[in-house]
Amino acid sequence: MECGNASDVTIIINAIGEGDEGAEIKLIDLVYKELHRIAEPMMRGQPSGHTLQATALVHESFLRLLRGDTLKNPRSRGYFFGAAARAMRQVLVDHARKKKAIKRGGDMVRQSLDMAVDDLAVDQLDIIALDDALLKLAKIDKKKHDILSLRFFGGLTHTEIAACMDISLRSVEDGFRAAKKWLRVVIGV
Repeated sequence: MECGNASDVTIIINAIGEGDEGAEIKLIDLVYKELHRIAEPMMRGQPSGHTLQATALVHESFLRLLRGDTLKNPRSRGYFFGAAARAMRQVLVDHARKKKAIKRGGDMVRQSLDMAVDDLAVDQLDIIALDDALLKLAKIDKKKHDILSLRFFGGLTHTEIAACMDISLRSVEDGFRAAKKWLRVVIGV
């Protein structure tokens, strides 16, 4: 999600905190547009028989955000964008688990982590193994987990992640490199 709109998001979050009911609608509109912006490149170029389309990914992610308290009580822009990335991740993991249960691994193609992250080719990576590894990473190093999650599932650039997490660009770049190395060892890509 683009933290370049950080001032708009912060203004809306502050307005929600002050009880402005109209601000929640503005945040919902912003979330929906940002989820679409992220989902399109993620799902572009998938095989024609691919069962999860960008709009379905957006709708399911959006519903998960609505079910929680993220839109009603956003604590900060970093929390908000992290929640949106987690919602996308959960939808993709659930979809991958269902698909794997049907095919039992079938024709899943392994792709290097670098290529998957750079291209955001989520469906080409074993999303279940990635999710399991990210859960482990969260216990070991929450900052690296958040950086990788925001990049991979939130579609943020390193600069946007730095703004969302309120850390330096250098910290993001170093954390991202270290997290990728760790993931290569854990999931073998």
